[in-house]
Amino acid sequence: MKILHSRTEGGDKMKTILLTVLMMFGVIIARNTDETTGWEYDASTQQAFYMFANIQVDGIDVEVADVLGAFKDGQCIGFTNAIPSSEGGYTTLPLMGQDGPVFGLNGGEVPDEILLYDTSNGSTLSLDSSGELPGFANNEIYIIDGTSTADNTFGCTDATACNYDAGATADDGSCADVDCAGECGGIAEVDECGECGGDGIDDGACDCDGNVVDCAGECGGSSANDVCGECDGDGSSCLGCTTGCADNYDAGAVWDDGSQCAYTVPGISNGFSVPGPSRVILSWDAPASMCDAAYSYNVYDVSGEYVKSTTSTTTQVTGLDAGVEHCFSVVAENQFGSSDGSDFLLDMETGNCAMAESSEGISWGLQMTAEIDGWGSFIETDSNNKLGVAPPATYGWDAAFDIPEPPVGSGNYISL
Repeated sequence: MKILHSRTEGGDKMKTILLTVLMMFGVIIARNTDETTGWEYDASTQQAFYMFANIQVDGIDVEVADVLGAFKDGQCIGFTNAIPSSEGGYTTLPLMGQDGPVFGLNGGEVPDEILLYDTSNGSTLSLDSSGELPGFANNEIYIIDGTSTADNTFGCTDATACNYDAGATADDGSCADVDCAGECGGIAEVDECGECGGDGIDDGACDCDGNVVDCAGECGGSSANDVCGECDGDGSSCLGCTTGCADNYDAGAVWDDGSQCAYTVPGISNGFSVPGPSRVILSWDAPASMCDAAYSYNVYDVSGEYVKSTTSTTTQVTGLDAGVEHCFSVVAENQFGSSDGSDFLLDMETGNCAMAESSEGISWGLQMTAEIDGWGSFIETDSNNKLGVAPPATYGWDAAFDIPEPPVGSGNYISL
C-alpha cells in the first residue's frame, strides 16, 4: 500500500496515519450504515482513502458527531465521523472501488461530491476541499492538507413559516407566522375580546362590553351601595339626626331625611320691665346660641294673648292704661321651634309687673309715630309719643312726661 500526498506537507505523521488505516481495515464489514444520516455502503476489496488534515463548518472546527461521506451517482461509497483538529485531525474517508456487484469508483475516478453532515444544525453540506482530489487507485491513501470547509446557508427552515427559505440549510431562528393583520412576522394579536391589535378589556371593566363588577360581585350586575356603604341597602343603617345642636344628635349618622331630629329651644333669661307713659318697656337677655340660628321673640300678655313680635331683646308695649299693672311673658323662636314662655317680666323696683304711668299734662303737642319694616319679616311701630310742652315739666327728666330710653338690644329697635 502506498500513501500519497496531494501536497508535500504532513509527512512526519505517516507512522500514525498508517496505523489508523490498518486499524480501519480490521473493522470494515460487508454493509456499513450510519444511524445519524442513514448513509450506507457495501464494503469492497478495492479501497482508497482521503485523509483531510483539517475541516471547518461555518469557520468552526468540526465535531466528532459530524459525518463525512463520499458519493457517486447519488449513492454513498464511504463515510466516517469527523476528527476535530483538537483531537489530531486527519479525518480519514474510505472510498469503495467497483468490485463486481459492489458499487464504487473505477480507476482514476473521483467522487461526484463529498458531503458533510453538520450535527449542530442538522444540515447536509457540500465540502469544499482544500486541494484537488486525486483519482481512485486501489489501496492508495491521499492526504488532503490545509483546511477543507463547509458552510451553512442560514435562514428559516420551517416550511410552514411565512418566511420559509427553501435554500437555507440551517435555521437561524427567524421563522415567523402571519399575524392577525396579515403581516408576516407582525406582532398584532387577537385580544381577549376578539379584536386584532386590540387592548382587551378596559381597565376597571370586567368584560368586553365595558361592564363593571357591582357590589355583589356580579359582572354587569345592578346592585349598588346605599349611602351607608351597604350593598343593596335601603340607607336605614346610617339614618339619624345629623344636626349638632339637636337633642338627639347622632355623630355616627351619615344622612338625615329631615324628620330625625328633636330640639329644645332655650328661653330668654334676666327679663325685666320698666314703666313709662301709657307703656311698659320690656328687656331680656337672648338665649344661648343654637347652631347659629337667629332668634325672634313673641310677647304675650297675662291672659296668653299674642301682643307683638320683635328680633330685638328690648321692646315697648304701648297704648296701655295708666295706673294698671301689665304683665308680659316672652317666647323665643328660631328655625328649630319655640321655647317655653318665660316668667312674667317684673319691675325691678317693685318686684311686680310694671304699672303704666300717666301721660297727661302736655298743654299742646304733636302726635309722633315711628315705624320700621324689618325686611318684610316684621313691622315695629310706636305711635304713642307726643312732642310738646307742659307747664309742670322741667328741663330735666320728668317721669310723667318723658319716655325712658330703652337699653339697646342685639336686634332691630326704634329709638324716638
